[in-house]
Amino acid sequence: MLQPDIESRICSYFYLKEKIKKKRFQFQRVRKHLYYGKTLTTRTQETQEGLSLITVGFRVEDEVLDMLLAQEEMKYTEGLLMRKQRYFDQFMNRLDPLEQKYLYQRFKKKDHTIINEELDQQAADEVDEIETAINYIYGFPKEEERTEGLSIAEVCERIGI
Repeated sequence: MLQPDIESRICSYFYLKEKIKKKRFQFQRVRKHLYYGKTLTTRTQETQEGLSLITVGFRVEDEVLDMLLAQEEMKYTEGLLMRKQRYFDQFMNRLDPLEQKYLYQRFKKKDHTIINEELDQQAADEVDEIETAINYIYGFPKEEERTEGLSIAEVCERIGI
């Protein structure tokens, strides 16, 4: 029987296409709202003290930079998700159609009537392998190097102090 966190990681791979589609939609929305959704006119407004008026305008260099940084981050994330999707599709294509159907029913449709522990473990191993490959390709720290949520004693033990 798989642990719940491993099961949820496998489930997330069956929803990668939806995540990629959502990222593409967000990419278009960012362009529309971060840049084109703002007024390009110059206006006057009161200072916080209410003693004087100041001129406020659209600062192209700041706004364009923010938009481009946000879009670059979204493209990076989309590329990462697409790579995960490609690797997972390759795994699924290596399986028999009945095994594919079982994994789809088990992890996407949440049908737990039949459980094939061997195939579940094979899928879990493949997801771990994909995660390791992605971490290596994108330069993310390895699981052993991550220190989030660890006590100081555990961190010291890991680094040999």
